[in-house]
Amino acid sequence: DFYKVLSKDIANIELINTLLVTQKPIAISTGMSNVEEIRQTVSALRPAPGQLSLIHTSLTYEPSDVNLRAIPMMRAAFNLPVGFGSHARNSAVLYLSLAYDPSDIWFYVKGDRGVKHPDEDHAISLKECTHVIKNLRELSTMIGSETKVKRENEIKKEGH
Repeated sequence: DFYKVLSKDIANIELINTLLVTQKPIAISTGMSNVEEIRQTVSALRPAPGQLSLIHTSLTYEPSDVNLRAIPMMRAAFNLPVGFGSHARNSAVLYLSLAYDPSDIWFYVKGDRGVKHPDEDHAISLKECTHVIKNLRELSTMIGSETKVKRENEIKKEGH
């Protein structure tokens, strides 16, 4: 249904142009690229409207390298949807990322067998996925709409 370009191929314009011909959505992982490297790639492409998106991710386990504030900056700089791809050991970052309005959230999933997986340290167990996705959906509704609306005190009505 879509293609994901790994961060190691962000400068592979020939590959990305070949994928563009398919008319399928393409998400490009930005990995450790800086803004100028991303700009060079984006400016060299001619995608159909809505076909291209970026994935902000960091390929280190250092918590400060996650830099979620890059999501809105990249969205404004490139006028493209920007998702978040997690390689963090702390899976709570998935929930925190919602505050930066990513277009998508990408995370690794591992099986429940007792074997070491390639993305072991940052993958979510398959049996935890339903819970994580339920939380992501519910928490995303809590972000709101930048308006303050008068509401009745429903907590008081319930006797709390």
